[in-house]
Amino acid sequence: MTSRKNLFYIVIDALRWDVLHDYNSAKAIMPNVAELMALGFTRKVIANSQSTQFVMPSLFSLTYPLDHGGYNTGIRNRPKSYVEVVKEAGYSTNLISTCNQLGAHFGYDRGFDRLATTNTFATLIEQLINRILYYNVELVQKNQANKADTIEIVQREFGEVLERLQDQFLQWDKSFWPTKLLKWNEQIYKASFKERELLQKNPEIILKKLRDIAPGIYWRYLGKTHAPPVPFFFARIIEGCRWRSRRFLQHINWIPFLFLSHFQALLQDLTPKLKSFVRTTSQPWLIHMHIMDVHDCKSLNRIFWRLKILKYFPRIWRAHRKGLTKRRFLYDLTLAAVDHELGKIIKSMKENGSFDKTIFLITGDHGLQYAHSPRPKTGIAHRTHYEDIDVPLVIANSDKIAQKSDNNLDSMGVTATLLEAADLPLHSSFKGISAYSGGREIVISESAGNGNADLTHRDLYFTATSLTHKLMATLRGNKISTEEFYDLGSDPYELVNIANSSLNNPHLAHLMRHLIKERSELFHARQVIFKES
Repeated sequence: MTSRKNLFYIVIDALRWDVLHDYNSAKAIMPNVAELMALGFTRKVIANSQSTQFVMPSLFSLTYPLDHGGYNTGIRNRPKSYVEVVKEAGYSTNLISTCNQLGAHFGYDRGFDRLATTNTFATLIEQLINRILYYNVELVQKNQANKADTIEIVQREFGEVLERLQDQFLQWDKSFWPTKLLKWNEQIYKASFKERELLQKNPEIILKKLRDIAPGIYWRYLGKTHAPPVPFFFARIIEGCRWRSRRFLQHINWIPFLFLSHFQALLQDLTPKLKSFVRTTSQPWLIHMHIMDVHDCKSLNRIFWRLKILKYFPRIWRAHRKGLTKRRFLYDLTLAAVDHELGKIIKSMKENGSFDKTIFLITGDHGLQYAHSPRPKTGIAHRTHYEDIDVPLVIANSDKIAQKSDNNLDSMGVTATLLEAADLPLHSSFKGISAYSGGREIVISESAGNGNADLTHRDLYFTATSLTHKLMATLRGNKISTEEFYDLGSDPYELVNIANSSLNNPHLAHLMRHLIKERSELFHARQVIFKES
């Protein structure tokens, strides 16, 4: 039996399909990634959702975003992580990430031997409040939920986060943390013990704080029974201005810059240690790396880095002149910078002989409307057009040949493809169908929109995509309605919504039947009755 190859799973957050759809255009922007493309195959992927938080369960557990109670708790309640399968096969497993979604509480640490993530603890607390706790507190205020039940939810979820933050500070690899991030997280770590004590002894104080304190500044008041009036007044003003300005600027594409509320860690911060790792680590190993540089391409937090990447401007300008890209310069400049750092890691692997012994997978979790779009930006629930969910899959150095298939591939299929490339088994709970096994006829993308993924009460949003058509539907209560429908053959950029004129279209009916059947568990729980026109 031949020795197993290493696995290098690279998620470039917000990497769109049109970046790598063509070798020549890929080479013009990301020459090192293009080199990997030449050593394997590249396929289009339709993501199972349009946001990092929503789609991560599909990449890690090969289940739908709204399976197992939804994505509120990441993969904590999912049967299996693909990492656990890899670890059981004898691999050394390593998570190296700048993505806050992969921090404490969400279960993405399952199966990893080494955890090196540059999470901002303040952001993890803010996300918890925004996505779960504030929703439950609001239900109590509206007399739509029992106060005692809500206290139980807050104690469980907030307590879990605080406990996991403490574990992360003590046990996870902090060698990747810049000094500023270390000091910030240490401050929150120390205050978290008093907050946990309050949570158990005086949970109603926590409920009041959740009502009164904005999620973005809650971390400042950990362990305190109340916010001092004068400092709190000014903190609210500052946070209100920051929050509103970020929200405003995110929707104005001609203003290219904004300041993030969290510490921005870059791939260049990780590269030196990654180079050392791939030179010295014994085989076989898995690295799951999730990098946020491209997603945060509008950020001005690291101003000197932003100026530094202007050195790639001539390359990007030439690519524009040749018609190889029509995306915004800021997006492509950041892609070029990421590719440069990946090139350093690849070079180190070639020098120590591990390059040929490694299967590379490069993908995106979702697209990015900002880079280029023929339509105005919409709310996240309706962001499932091609620019939002079409991403690439690159596999290099695999000994297997992908089947030629007319089917689609989804996010679950991305990870299934890596496992099959490495001759590793798929767990019985995995729903991914790999590129080697032909993919899917129809891909379902789904979410509960912004905020809490309450599967019982909230509207749920679904997109069903075949090779020729796309259906967007919304489940409100127990009624599902068609919102948008596109003929991708005659309208590849999804500009003409023909939903109202296609009620009897056989393709629409086929997509709806497939959606109802594929997600039957969700629809049965909501007592949905599907009647064909």
